[in-house]
Amino acid sequence: MIDVAVPHMQVRMVSGSFGKSMLCPAPGLAPEEAARRANRLQECVDYVRWHARRVFPGRVLLVTYKSIEAAFADIPNVEVAHFNAVATLDCYDDIALLISIGQPLPPGQELDALTGTYFDHVPKGRYRREHSGIRMSSGQTCGLRLLRHDDQYAETLRTAICDDELIQVVGEDGA
Repeated sequence: MIDVAVPHMQVRMVSGSFGKSMLCPAPGLAPEEAARRANRLQECVDYVRWHARRVFPGRVLLVTYKSIEAAFADIPNVEVAHFNAVATLDCYDDIALLISIGQPLPPGQELDALTGTYFDHVPKGRYRREHSGIRMSSGQTCGLRLLRHDDQYAETLRTAICDDELIQVVGEDGA
């Protein structure tokens, strides 16, 4: 565990399903599924628009999936970037609010292939939901659900791809 003092930062986690299969359009979807995804994406756009108005004239950085960046493009004072495109950038140190929608989680088959490539190992198991906790600055613990992989090698790569990218995103706010 790492203890980091960031007194100027507040974190709010909105639980729910914000994966690609919930938000992103894809070819060949049934009309009902395409509409469901479009509705869920519109909920996210409305959420970002509301927060952008709340912190105006401050800048908002939204980091999300590349395939849905355009849905947020016309929101005033919001700059949009996608996962794996913010590393080493130093132009967001004055933002008033950072919003991250989704996570760069590789599909199971892709993760299996990467595990074979990097570790010469065929992973056993799959993604699973796990309950964990985060210690708040008040000392209280807040429960949350995580997605992890059963196989230790695959989990190492999932962590590097997903968790480390999210840590990089949070670091872009100048903390």
